[in-house]
Amino acid sequence: MTDKSLEEFLFKQRFHPMPFVRFTERPDICAAHLLEGHIAIIVDTSPSVILVPATIFHHLQHAEEYR
Repeated sequence: MTDKSLEEFLFKQRFHPMPFVRFTERPDICAAHLLEGHIAIIVDTSPSVILVPATIFHHLQHAEEYR
């Protein structure tokens, strides 16, 4: 099972302007979200991590802002 199919299985959204999850391959972003109290879902054989819940502010931040 891939990470995208797992997201589609967990969050059955029809149409929503903002996604419910965030994908990342960077360990610093994953660690920052874990420190904020979010959940990181790691899928076997996939380099990306699913971060939930994601807000509009998480999608607007650039990856370099976590340093």
